[in-house]
Amino acid sequence: MMAATQISDNGSEQRISHLVGFYTAIFTVIMTVVTFGFAITAIPISGANCGDLCIEYPYLNTLSQFPKDYLWMLKLSRRRLLGRMQ
Repeated sequence: MMAATQISDNGSEQRISHLVGFYTAIFTVIMTVVTFGFAITAIPISGANCGDLCIEYPYLNTLSQFPKDYLWMLKLSRRRLLGRMQ
């Protein structure tokens, strides 16, 4: 027979929960600022501020200029198709 142990709850679970929420919020703010910084520096090379190598609408040369930006699409499409077949 197992001995019953009494667990005293003095709010430690709630404190841990608040700390996890607090640090998650701080992490979310930091990631938002970093992502915003990347978005500001990734100005498309088109429009009035374009110099020599412009990408004209309908932006057909984008894939050849930024191939790494589209690699995830192939992987995700393949995963989606294989996931639906199972």
